[in-house]
Amino acid sequence: MFEKALDKDWLWPLGIFFVTRIGLVLVIFLGATLMSGQTPATGWDSHPENLLVNGWARWDSGWYKEIADNGYVAGRRPNGEQSAVFFPLYPILMRGATAIVGDTVWAGFLVSNVAFAVALLALYDMLKPAHGIGTARWTIRLLATFPFAFYFSAVYSESVFLLAVVGAFFFAGRKRWAAAALCAAAASAARPYGVLVGVGLAITYMQQAHFRIREVRPDILWLLLTPAGLLAFAGHLALISGDPLLFINARYGNAWDSSQLVYRFGELIAQVSAPANLLAGRYRSPDGIHLAILLTAIAALVVQRRRLPPGEWVWAITSLIVIGVIGWASAGRYVLPIYSAFTAFVLCVRRPALLRSVLIVNTLLMALFALMYSRWDWVS
Repeated sequence: MFEKALDKDWLWPLGIFFVTRIGLVLVIFLGATLMSGQTPATGWDSHPENLLVNGWARWDSGWYKEIADNGYVAGRRPNGEQSAVFFPLYPILMRGATAIVGDTVWAGFLVSNVAFAVALLALYDMLKPAHGIGTARWTIRLLATFPFAFYFSAVYSESVFLLAVVGAFFFAGRKRWAAAALCAAAASAARPYGVLVGVGLAITYMQQAHFRIREVRPDILWLLLTPAGLLAFAGHLALISGDPLLFINARYGNAWDSSQLVYRFGELIAQVSAPANLLAGRYRSPDGIHLAILLTAIAALVVQRRRLPPGEWVWAITSLIVIGVIGWASAGRYVLPIYSAFTAFVLCVRRPALLRSVLIVNTLLMALFALMYSRWDWVS
C-alpha cells in the first residue's frame, strides 16, 4: 500500500495512534473505577463487568449494536427515533467482526480502532509529498488529539468514514480509480454526505486530465460507482418500509430537525451576547463549542483554498456546509473525518510553538470530553 515500505517514518503515525488511544483507555477506565454515580442515561449498559470496553459504548452505540445484531426495523421508537438514520457500513463491519471476537460491542471497538490506525497511516503517506513532513505530522497530531477524537475509538462510525474518505483520495492521487471509486462508495454507505466524495474525485480526475476532455480516459467510468453505497441503502429502506428516503424523513421527524437547529442557533447568539451569561455559564456550552469548531474549520479552508488539492478542498467545504445546515450542534464530531480542515488549520497557524499550545489544549479537552461521554453526559 505504501511506496516506501522500508521507510521507518511510517511508524510515526502508529506511535501517535497508540499513545493517544492508550491514554484514552486509561482515562475512561480510571474514571469508571474512581468516580461514583455513573448511571446509564438510556437504561442500557453494554459491559458493566468489563470497564475497559464499557465506557466506549454510549448513546448511538446502542443503535449500531442493534442494527449489527438485528438489521434495520421499520417503525419508530416511542421517542420518535428510527434506526434508518444510521448508515449501514459500520454495523455491517461490526457484524463481520463479531464472528471473530464473539461480541458485538468488542467488535465495534476493534473495527473503530483498526480503521483509525489504517486511516492515519494512509493519511500521513498522502500528506507528506503534498505538504511536507512537518505539515503531515502536525495534521496527524491535531487530528488524533482533537477534543472529539475519542470518537475514533468509540463504538461510532467516525473512524470507518475517515478511512473511506482518506482511501478514496489516496487511491485517486495514484490514479487507481477503481479502488478510489469503491472507497467513495463505502463513504456513501457510511454517512449521508459521504456521497459528496464522488464530487471531489471527479474534480481530482479532471485536474489530472488538465481539465481537457481529450485527456479523459475510459477509467473515468469507475466514478459512476461512487454513490453505490447510498443507493443500495436507499433500496434496502424501500424494501422494508416503502420509503427509499427514510434516512432523511426519519431524521427530520425527530427532535433534531432543522427548525430546532435554527432556533438553537438564535438562542445561542442571544445568550452569549451578554458577558454576564458567559461568566455564569448561562448558555448552551456544547453548542458554543460546536459552532466555534465549525466556523474555524470553514475559515481555515477558505484562507488556504489555493494550497489544498481542488478535489479535496471542494469535498471538505461542501461537507462543512452540509454539516452547518443539518447538524451544526454536533459539528465537533462531524468535522473529524474532514482531514483537510486540520491541514488547512496547520497551514494557517504554521508556528510550532502555537501548534504545541493547541496540541496541549486539545489533549486536555479530549480527556475531559471522553470522560464525560463515558459517564453518559451528552457531548456531541
